[in-house]
Parts: sequence; C-alpha cells; structure tokens
Amino acid sequence: MNSPSNVSQRELVWKQLDNFGYIEGETVEDVIRRFTQLLSEIEKSGLNVTLGRINMAFLYGLPRSKTWDYRVEVIMGTYNHSTMKTKDMISLVN
Repeated sequence: MNSPSNVSQRELVWKQLDNFGYIEGETVEDVIRRFTQLLSEIEKSGLNVTLGRINMAFLYGLPRSKTWDYRVEVIMGTYNHSTMKTKDMISLVN
C-alpha cells in the first residue's frame, strides 16, 4: 500500500517532470545536470514513467532557439525517443 507521503512525493516528482525546462542563463550542461538529478528522484519515488515521456521532457527542456529547435527536430526525426535509453539521448546533445 502506498503511504500518503509516497503518493505526495510521486506527485511532486511528476510535476517536476511536467514543468522541466530551461532556466534563463543556464548552460546545456546545467540542464543536463538538473535533468539527471530529476531522473534520480523519479527512480527513488518509484514513479512509473515511460522512456518516451522522459526523453520528450528532456528534449523539450533544452534551450529554445533556432539552433536547439533544429537539433531537437533532427533527433526526433532520426531516433526513436520511445525506446532510446535516456543516457544515449543526453549524449546526443552533450
């Protein structure tokens, strides 16, 4: 059975995933670092999230610019974000 604190922790982590995004002034390395920390929180909370959902949150969390929008488009058109390991997805942008 899930305790109320486990449920609220999962809800918090889910919100963090939903709201994940670039913060003004961050480097791509900063985004990757924050996302890696979020992945640890997802694992600790036991939240059941698909690879596709995780990878999309990462890709859409990258800085918004013509360069990054193009890179995300190429990645999405070239690789299967639903089955690709997240560490491999991260390595494509790092």
